[in-house]
Amino acid sequence: MTSKSGLADQNGPGADPVVTSEILPKPGCATASGPATGGYTAYSQPLSGTASFIGIGKVHLDYTLTGGPTATVNARLWDDPPGDDTDPLLISRGTYRIDEVAGDPATGTLTLPLFGNHYIFENGHRIRLDVTQVDQPYLRPSNPESALTFEPPRLALPTRESGDRTISGD
Repeated sequence: MTSKSGLADQNGPGADPVVTSEILPKPGCATASGPATGGYTAYSQPLSGTASFIGIGKVHLDYTLTGGPTATVNARLWDDPPGDDTDPLLISRGTYRIDEVAGDPATGTLTLPLFGNHYIFENGHRIRLDVTQVDQPYLRPSNPESALTFEPPRLALPTRESGDRTISGD
């Protein structure tokens, strides 16, 4: 993934609160038509019950910075309902800047915090995670060019329900 590969991502404008304020199906609800273009997208298996996401989730990412001394990593979290007649709904997002000059290693594990929310994922819905270096127009793309390689990320969401639940994804 590179700092230029996500410039044509159709989900960027669809997830921007200013750009979409006039075109959203419901005020304040951002939707997306498909996976992130130029980034990484993964879906969980359908949930076997409701899950009340509450607080600040985290994306754990084992990465290697392969081009340039700095890179921006953005994450978007979506609720993906079953069926083809309803678009995914943006639930949260987060951003982090890897900067070798400021002390970040070129290879390591990044813990990217999401902005937080309180949202109930319904039974049968899937959780979708996008990871990209570009989340425009919401965030301005980084000036320095960079490239990242990474292993599939791990998403950790605090829930109101007690106990840990691991949900596999693809």
